[in-house]
Amino acid sequence: GRRSKGRSAMGAEKAAAVPDDLTKLSSLEPDAIEAALKSRFEGDKIYTNINSLLVALNPYKSIPGIYSSEKLASYTQYAAQPSEPHVFAVAADAYRGLLESHSQSLVISGESGAGKTETSKI
Repeated sequence: GRRSKGRSAMGAEKAAAVPDDLTKLSSLEPDAIEAALKSRFEGDKIYTNINSLLVALNPYKSIPGIYSSEKLASYTQYAAQPSEPHVFAVAADAYRGLLESHSQSLVISGESGAGKTETSKI
């Protein structure tokens, strides 16, 4: 018989169906954005782009490899385009802008306990 898939496997499949950049959704209504973020969150994809904005959701758990040196290296190659949204991509883009003599500003906003301090340490 068929074996049922675990919760994380189902979450990963649903998250794969949601684009990394939510501006590519067919609807940008709040309910559609919330459903997309929930689907990505359930698949341990805590970072999502909305155009140049990075939305980060606190997973309240450790996600293996998310801040590994290998992951960092994939975002620090100057010509490379990141494969998925990540705080490392934001930092790399800001650094590239500085190298090209463009002023940079980063705004980190969120509710208390959302992970702003931890994210800014990375």
